Amino acid sequence: MDNAAAARLEALEIKFAYQDQALSELSGLVYEYGKRLDSLEEKIQSTLARLAEMGNEKQPGNVDMAAQERPPHY
Repeated sequence: MDNAAAARLEALEIKFAYQDQALSELSGLVYEYGKRLDSLEEKIQSTLARLAEMGNEKQPGNVDMAAQERPPHY
């Protein structure tokens, strides 16, 4: 193999090594973000469930006293 071909092969091997490292880092980031996303989805579902419970507390039979009071300027 001549020097030019050897230099090109070495350059390609270096590029491949950097790309392999970058791919590993990106794969790790995707995994971490996936875990964060799952956690956030659980928190959203929990919050929605709590909001639904709060909404169920104010059914037509239950009178909200704050809504019945007149503001001070009346």
